[in-house]
Amino acid sequence: MIEGVRYTYDIEPNSATDPDHTKLTDGKDTAAVWFPKPFNSVTVDFDLGSNYKVTRVEVDAYRAGTRSRVRNMQLFTNSGTGYTLVGIMQNLAGADYNLKLQSRPAAGVAPLALISKTPVTFTFDNIDRECYQVRLWHQDAYDPGPHWGLAEVRIYGAPITEQFPSTASSPEAQAAALEPYSVPDTEGQLVFREGNFDRDPEKELLLANPYVTLVIEPSLGGVIGSFSYRGVAFTQPKNPQAPGGGGGFLSDHVSSQSIDGDWFNAAYGYTVTEESRDRISVRLSATGKTDSLKYLTFNKTITIRRDRSDVQVDYDIALDEKATVPLPFAFWFHNYVGTRAATPGQSKSRRSTFYVPEDSGIRKLHWPTEKRSDVWFNNTVRGWAGLVDSGRNIGLVFGFDYRHLMNVYSWGAKSNNALPTLEWRFNEISVPDGSSFKTTFTITPFHSLDRISGAGPSMVGTINYEATDDPVPSRVTATIISAAARGATAILRHRLLPVGDWQTLLTKDVTLEVDKPLNVTADFTAKSVGTHVFSLIVEKAGEELLDLEEPISIGEPKDDYVLRPKIQQPRTASTRVNVQYTSMDYETPHVKWARPYHGGKIKALVLIDGRYQREVIELAQRVDLDFDSTFLYRTDVGESLSDYYGKTTVDDLELGLTRLLSENPDWQVLVMAGHMFRYFNEDQRRHVEQKIKDGAGLVVVQPDMTDPMPSLSPLLRRGDLHPRGGQWTRTKDHFITNGIPWRALPDVVEWYPYELAEAAELLASVKDDPLLAVREYGKG
Repeated sequence: MIEGVRYTYDIEPNSATDPDHTKLTDGKDTAAVWFPKPFNSVTVDFDLGSNYKVTRVEVDAYRAGTRSRVRNMQLFTNSGTGYTLVGIMQNLAGADYNLKLQSRPAAGVAPLALISKTPVTFTFDNIDRECYQVRLWHQDAYDPGPHWGLAEVRIYGAPITEQFPSTASSPEAQAAALEPYSVPDTEGQLVFREGNFDRDPEKELLLANPYVTLVIEPSLGGVIGSFSYRGVAFTQPKNPQAPGGGGGFLSDHVSSQSIDGDWFNAAYGYTVTEESRDRISVRLSATGKTDSLKYLTFNKTITIRRDRSDVQVDYDIALDEKATVPLPFAFWFHNYVGTRAATPGQSKSRRSTFYVPEDSGIRKLHWPTEKRSDVWFNNTVRGWAGLVDSGRNIGLVFGFDYRHLMNVYSWGAKSNNALPTLEWRFNEISVPDGSSFKTTFTITPFHSLDRISGAGPSMVGTINYEATDDPVPSRVTATIISAAARGATAILRHRLLPVGDWQTLLTKDVTLEVDKPLNVTADFTAKSVGTHVFSLIVEKAGEELLDLEEPISIGEPKDDYVLRPKIQQPRTASTRVNVQYTSMDYETPHVKWARPYHGGKIKALVLIDGRYQREVIELAQRVDLDFDSTFLYRTDVGESLSDYYGKTTVDDLELGLTRLLSENPDWQVLVMAGHMFRYFNEDQRRHVEQKIKDGAGLVVVQPDMTDPMPSLSPLLRRGDLHPRGGQWTRTKDHFITNGIPWRALPDVVEWYPYELAEAAELLASVKDDPLLAVREYGKG
């Protein structure tokens, strides 16, 4: 059984709760129970901690009654390209035991008491899938009961210790395979040579300029088998006997195959397409071998220039017209990346750290201290990923097209002396028959930086903040390195979260030289505590070349920083459902109560039960809002998103909510139905809570299910629906209630009774029940 499994719910248990998320994997009879059933399904995502080959999953579940049966239980696995259905159970009867229902429990007492000590065990066998996440999904769980519970989930499998095995027969042979290529001194010239630079009989290609030296292996997957910069190698030789089964940059794959697919170690043909005094370009090509892949050809052109320190790789992935129809492919690019200690033995450097930009900021991955064997970066927001060896202040950045990016991945190679991998996968792309898909990558080495605050096409940099004691101003320094000589304008700026606008600290024309660091410095005095974001924009003739961002906490850290994407990704097969409905084109008859509003447009996020999504637009037509929204609802019912009925998935809804929050970090008010927090994950809930503490507003309509964040609601503990009429009554003068013609309002037809939360102010009521209330939460 796999130990140390962590998990999250999309809907937290509300009867027998599981606040620490431990009950399902602690080996005990304690259960998580849902009552009453708030939605039609519950999803539990299990994080295995690293890659496993999962063989079996056992689910211990409680049932609602003696005649109940499982209506729908589904199991999914995720290997990094999205969840795949691997097992389903429907209409299965269980053992004879019950949950006892208490009709009106006392306050603080769970409405269910478990009678049976032995749950039913449902087993998914013969899974045999490599994955790092497992998803368990219930639809209506037990039928006909309106409540159900899970006691334990056991996941069985074996850890995957090698991404690909070495062919060496001994440790000595593995070590020998790491011997560097025998490359002649090119004396800092632009050079192309064909020759044999290693021990095998196959021909390699040498490309060099004053900054970098490359050895390309046409016979072994067309990879860059060696990449050296300032005497430091950033990959290991492409040798099947090496630890990890090889090495090199830009091994080509499709996600439908395992790592040893059609192009792995395949022979690539090559042509020198340009060899001039200024540049050298080599085109490598190989066609697939199996099924429809035999119509697909990877063409990549690797280019170095005399006066640039970066390497450009242009892909032209062609589908032969013999395919007769367009075909979908998810492309995957694999690299062994790292440095080795400058000591005998060729051990991996312990000073190397990966940097990948995600929505929560630039994430660092330091393999010597990482407990997992592999790491997925599924929330990327920029088109780059890089490495810094802090012992040498030297590094490298890969640049790729964010528009197509699905995720970034790294295999740690913790069980051997192989370098870790840095890989990226593209979303599924439909390639027309007789046509091709084109994309460009850059490889930019650099020095004199101890970390990465951002990267652009052939440019990289970092921002440092030096705090000082008053009254001396602090200092902000941005250091940038460019792979090409150019003139540009540098703009150093700052903003205070959560809602501060960008303030320019310095604008300066700069001259960038090849591979030489340039500093841009400004004094800064913080006027308040909080999260201060510093940014450097480098642009030329209106084109942005680089955007660095670095959040700095002054005072208590608030965890409120979001790194936003610079460009939007086109919709792909996995995210083809448009859940962002904000069109104001169709206008119904109405009174524009606050449009325009004297205070200007309010930056608002509006979330409502998906069946009533139109009400978001109706609100925006009456109040002056700068608003955004996303569709959130069950995906299994007829009221689902009608344009995409039968196609909308949970992943579509999750991606929509992630987009909403990441693209709108400066929202001023969140307007939502009371149950919408159930769709938020823990990080998103913390983000909302912190924003409100810092001064943002929250409007909750029918706060019957504000749980799991009841501390935000002024009305608590909803009672049963009152189906009788009553008049609105203002109970207090307030900005919200003043100016409203209360007597002209129609009677309230029916309402839910609530209890007023501590420190809340009652503003309006119906009979003796509160209808409208406010409370403060921090500054919000």
